[in-house]
Amino acid sequence: METTWIVLANAARARIFESVDGRAPTEVRTLVHPGSRLKAGELAEHHAGHAERHVGVAGHGSPAYPPSSDPRDKEHQAFGRELAQVLHAAVAGAQVRRLVLSASSDFLGVLRGSLDAATTRAVTASHAADLTELPALELQQRLAALLAEAAPRGRPAA
Repeated sequence: METTWIVLANAARARIFESVDGRAPTEVRTLVHPGSRLKAGELAEHHAGHAERHVGVAGHGSPAYPPSSDPRDKEHQAFGRELAQVLHAAVAGAQVRRLVLSASSDFLGVLRGSLDAATTRAVTASHAADLTELPALELQQRLAALLAEAAPRGRPAA
């Protein structure tokens, strides 16, 4: 049995479809990361540009600005790591042989950067496209096309 997972993702949601021996994919898992949908201001502990007073030598305070980083980027990175762990577990446990990734362009880089070497080797195709919200009929067509692309050479998907 050869199992392929097709992963459709963006920074807030991932849908995982499974195809066994080239049969039509069925959705097996959905992951949602609500933190990625929040506005940066809702995520930040401190307002941008807010100076904190740190007591230095001899009790004198000096303003120190926290390093600038987008809290939303941190949420995207966290979700990328979470999804990568799910994929790693499936590949390492021999539950999945091939992976096809289709994610929004910014999140695809985050996800690929979070994959370990073994999981990266299982990726047979990847596309920078967010397909998470497609209507059912169009989704079926796109999944069939992605599955056909992932089929081993010389053996078409059923």
